[in-house]
Parts: sequence; C-alpha cells; structure tokens
Amino acid sequence: MIARFAMAMGGLLFALSAAAQTTPKVPAVPAIDAGVARFVRLLRVEGRLTGGADWQVWWALNKDRYIGLARREAPRAGDTGRREPPTVPATLRARLVRPDIELALRDRKTAVRRSAAYALGLLGDPASVPALSAALADDNTEVQDTVILALGLLGRAAAAETVPILEGLARGRKSAARRLGRNSVNDGRRALATLALGMTGDPETVLRLARLARGDRESRDVRAAGVVALGLLGGSTSASVLVDIYRDKRAGIQVRALAVEALGRVGGRLARRVLLRAIEHDKTDVRRAAALALGEIPFESEAERALAIARTRRAALADGAGPAATRLDAMIADLTATAAREAKTLDRERSLRIRKLRAAAWSDKEYAVRQFATLALGQVGTTADRDLIADIFYRETLDVRPFAALALGILSGRGQDDGAVARFLAGALAAERRQDHRIAIAIALGIGGSEIAAPAVRAQLQDTSDPLSRSYYALALGLLRDHEGMDAVLGALSDARDRDARVLAVIGAGLLLGPESADRLAATVRRSNDRLDREAAASALALHARPEDLRLLSGFIRDGSIPAATRAFVVEALGLAADARDPSPIARLAGAHNYHIAFTAIDYAIRRKW
Repeated sequence: MIARFAMAMGGLLFALSAAAQTTPKVPAVPAIDAGVARFVRLLRVEGRLTGGADWQVWWALNKDRYIGLARREAPRAGDTGRREPPTVPATLRARLVRPDIELALRDRKTAVRRSAAYALGLLGDPASVPALSAALADDNTEVQDTVILALGLLGRAAAAETVPILEGLARGRKSAARRLGRNSVNDGRRALATLALGMTGDPETVLRLARLARGDRESRDVRAAGVVALGLLGGSTSASVLVDIYRDKRAGIQVRALAVEALGRVGGRLARRVLLRAIEHDKTDVRRAAALALGEIPFESEAERALAIARTRRAALADGAGPAATRLDAMIADLTATAAREAKTLDRERSLRIRKLRAAAWSDKEYAVRQFATLALGQVGTTADRDLIADIFYRETLDVRPFAALALGILSGRGQDDGAVARFLAGALAAERRQDHRIAIAIALGIGGSEIAAPAVRAQLQDTSDPLSRSYYALALGLLRDHEGMDAVLGALSDARDRDARVLAVIGAGLLLGPESADRLAATVRRSNDRLDREAAASALALHARPEDLRLLSGFIRDGSIPAATRAFVVEALGLAADARDPSPIARLAGAHNYHIAFTAIDYAIRRKW
C-alpha cells in the first residue's frame, strides 16, 4: 500500500534567476490505492473537449521508445522474462536481410522501392550508402524523399559518405539537384536534407546547421528543420544557438517552441535554466514545449563527466609521476571541487523541475500543457508523484486522462512502483466506459510491464469485437510478454483488416512469437489465399526472424505476383526488426512527444514509419 502523499506548494521556490519565482498550490491528493471507486463516480461527470492532443497520435509517433523490437535481446524495466530468446541477433539479421532489401530498392513498384529505402535507413548499415545514393535518381519524388531521410537514418557510422550528399541538398546546390535529376532543390527537400544532417549525429555539421536554422532568408521549413537537427546533434554550440533562437522574437512562436523542445535533447546547464523559466511562459506553445523538454532533459553534472575522463587518463599513465601526471592530478582536484558544487545545484534544479511540472500538470489553463506535463512527471518523477498523477487521472474526463494513464505506465516501467500502479490501472480498465480510454490504459499497463496486468488486458481483448481496439490490446499483451495470450493475439492479427490495426497486431504478435506460433504463421504465408492474412503473418515473422523465416520472406518480397502494398509492408518490417540502435534515430526524433509539428519535413520523417 502506498502511503498517502500530501503536497503543499507555494511561497518562494528556488530560482535560477535573480528574481524568486512562485507556483500555484497543488492540493493534497488521495493515495493511488484509494482509487477506483472514486474514479467510477467521476466517470459520470461530463467533460468538455478542447484543444488538447490525441493520445493515439502521440503513441503512433513515440511507440518505438517503448517497444524496442530489435532490442528485445536486452532486458528492460518491468520485463517478466517470459520471452523466447531471439534466434538471430539484430546485427546479424541486418546483414542477412540487406541484400534482399537493396534488391527491392529496384522493384518496379513505387511502394516497394519507397519502403525499401526506409528499411535500409533503419538497418543503419554503411554498406547501403551506394545503393541509396544511386536511388536518389529515382523517377518518383516520394522515393527520392525517403532516400534522403534514409541517408540520415544510417547515422554516424556512414556520416563520412552521407554528410557531403546531404549538405549539398540542404544548401540547394546545383550538383545536388543534378543527383535528383532536377533543375533545383525545392525548400521541402532542403528541409528534409537538413533534418537528415542532424540525424547523422556528425558534430562537424553543427555550424552548417546553425546557419540554416538562423537564416533570415530561409523558409520556415528549413529553419525549423535546422532547429530540430541541432537538438539531435547536441553539444554546447547547439545549446547556445538554440537559446538565441528561442530568445529571438522575430523567429516566430512555433520555431521558438521547437528550439525549446530541442534544448531538452541537448541538455546542459544553460538548457536547464532556460527550460525552468519557459515552463511559465505566457505562450501556450512554449509552455507545452518546455513541459515536453523537462521530461527529456538529463540533469547531469558536466564536471562529473569530465572528472571521470580525467581519472581514466590518469590511471592509464604508465609513469605514475612526471609533468603529465601532475597536471592531471591538479585537474582532478579542481574537477572534484566543481562536481561537489554542481551536485548541490543539480539537487535544487531537480526539485524545482518536479515542482513546476506538478504545478503545470495540475493547474495550467491549457489541456495540451497539462497533458505533456503529466507525461513528463511519468518520465522523471518518483513514487511520490504516483498519487498526484492518479488524481489527475480520475479528475479529468477527456483529454488528459489517457496521458495520465500513460504517465503512470511509464513511471511503473521505470521501476517506480511496487505493483500498486498496475492494480490501479487494471481496476480502471475494468471500470472505464470509453473504448479509446480503455485502450490507452491497456497500453499503459503494457509499458509498465507488470505480470498482474495481463489477465485484465486479455479479458478486454476477448470481450471486444472492434478490430482496431483488439489490435491495441494485442500490442499491450506483446509489451507484457504474455505468452498465455498468444492465441488471442493471433486472433486479433487475423481480424485486422486495415493498415492501422494491422501494424499494432503485427507488433504484438512479433513480440510474442515462439516456435509453435511462428510455424503457424509460416504456414499461413505459404498456403493462405487471403492477401491480408499473408501480409500480417509475413510481417510478424519478419519481426521474429528465425533463419528459416528469413529465407521464406526473401522469396516472398521478390514475388512480383504478390501485391506491392503487401510486399512493401513486409520489407519495412524487416528493416524495423533489424534496427539494433538504442534508441534508433527515428525514436530520438519523435521522442519529445509533440505531434503538433506542422512543418512538412519533420512531419514526413516522424510519420513515415508504417
């Protein structure tokens, strides 16, 4: 049983600026286990839907962070350990599937070529650069755009080859236009290439990106992409540029808000100070961005990192004395003192972050700010925040409740739970009347990873006839590694007729497949006359990836008699499963949870996956 948590805020708070700051009072809240009865009563209260975010859009953009398909070899928080060990490690899987995907890059069907380009980017294998470079000349603009994105997705390992190509496209050079078979590079393509430059992770690009992000003559798309790209790169130079953009009122409020989000990825002392002020900005876009960023930004000591490096160098000295050792000893002494001072400041900053997020989650006037402040509490809060998030959960009747459920699931998955959150959410799942909220609660239970949640989710799947809802429950069971629910998950997979439902059910099945169930799907791929059944079965097998399945799927994606949409779906599944980077570039890009990004290049990149 969680002890009752009472929180009284207000008065003077620690402030990083010269002026003290105040925050509204947050009332005392009931313990989470007090829970479900009051929640059921509050369901009868009518709510009013305003301009908040849709949790399903948030999930679509951010699911990679919590699914980790290719990383199922590694344990995660809340994992029950009931998984079948993968037969083919992700790195080997990438080498096995790359030749087939490169062949698909030359397919006569546009959909297959586009999916192949994206899958090659996900593989992160520098050996794909020649094939992707050649595909820039594809006669279809969607394929070309996806190739640009894929070159960035390859990451740091391929940067020496990809950065010159992407820089030429971002700058709109004539030579880059000729690569595309065009007379010029339009602003949308330039923005996409700018974003891809940041995804390479190459620090040498920071000054080039700074020029694009600051350029008064650049289009809004290019400047916005430059801002996000700087956030992906990180470093002190990126932080300084982003702070300047945030403070420049000529930049426009949306670009300034993007700079705030990007600071959450960059981190550092300067970024922390800006974000702790921005959470109280008068513009909603900025407050929302600050809430997102405060859930992401690491509160780490720069001196501690430098101290660890200095100690490593000192230990590596063959000669224990001498001038080099003396200099390092002096440096270590200075860094030790600095780290001690920073530790005190960081403690105060962490406390201030939690206080401001609690206040924003409870009392901000805008739904979107409350939603993302609540999520941020799930990301950075402790057991002391469970009761507040629970009270937010059953205080709100529409927009915020799914986000509060997800926040509880994230907090539980981080290990900040002793089973009380799972019990609370399982009870809420049974009591909730709205289907869209029930599936949000189920996904939250999946993220939390507690064994006790599986029966409640399984019951919902079996009692629900709506195919999309069944697919959400199937995904939740996959996240829970609930092998007892395998038959129910395969049933949901068979029922999934549209693309959105199929994606969810495929991932749930891919997370759960064992030898027997994989054999069943392989038989479906070989023998079924139903196109959608074959597509779903083949995609789930791609995520599971036994050697015999890879051979089967090799023939499947080469078979021109199979519809292009089906082969494209399976090709992307092969790329998704083989991405062993943690987090993958696409997960880092979407990681701030802000689906309000309205700029075409960024929107294209984060919505492209399936």
